This record gives sequence, C-alpha cells and structure tokens, in this order.
Amino acid sequence: MEKRCNECENAVEFESDDDKIECPECGHVILIH
Repeated sequence: MEKRCNECENAVEFESDDDKIECPECGHVILIH
C-alpha cells in the first residue's frame, strides 16, 4: 500500500499490518488508520 506524507508530499510504501510508518524523506511519522 502507499500513503502520502503530510509534510513533504512524498509517497511512502507500507505494509497493511503497519500502524505507523516513518517518511524516509523528512522523517515525519505517518499514522495508518
């Protein structure tokens, strides 16, 4: 799956069982709901 970072607009790949991921571009933590 993929989610866009709120801070830098980078598209970040994540696994469906993750509850949060860290953006590799800016380090912002993205919560998966």
